Amino acid sequence: MPKQGQAHFDDMHMITDALSTQKLLASNYNTSAGECSNTGMMNDLIGIATDNHKMQFGLFKSMETRGWYETQPAEQQMVTEAKEKYQNFRG
Repeated sequence: MPKQGQAHFDDMHMITDALSTQKLLASNYNTSAGECSNTGMMNDLIGIATDNHKMQFGLFKSMETRGWYETQPAEQQMVTEAKEKYQNFRG
């Protein structure tokens, strides 16, 4: 039980906060890796970013399972179009 004047986070708010934090960290790791002048450091940051993305996905799935993060399934045509669009950027 929180003391007077203290905030109380329930499970949903704690996981939402953790997911928001992971999103911010992912953005920062991605930017840092992309702007690294040292290959070893870049590879380390990419590894950390990959772990971060896995944690973020786990939090997302936990929220989705509990009904706290709703998504709509995409139609297969939309998925195909998105894949084709972004494959062109890969060169």
